[in-house]
Amino acid sequence: MDKEKVLELASLSRIELNFDDFDTFNKKLNDIESYINMLDELDLEGVEPTIWSEMSPARLREDSPKMSLEKEEVFKNASDHKYGYFEMKKVVE
Repeated sequence: MDKEKVLELASLSRIELNFDDFDTFNKKLNDIESYINMLDELDLEGVEPTIWSEMSPARLREDSPKMSLEKEEVFKNASDHKYGYFEMKKVVE
């Protein structure tokens, strides 16, 4: 994988790479890419696509109303809250 692609993936993953980490990160990415390429070689003709690991989806519990916590209890351990909502740093650019 070329240097620009590695740096782009590190940036998208929010990983700060220094010069010493670059070779290790590049090797790990190449190992992952090799594994994915091996999966591409599998003969899947006649294999039905699946979305569940079991034959039927997990059973869901009934949706029923329950008592909720008071706001004071909810915000007691919050680092920051404002106007009745959790307040946090922006995570999307």
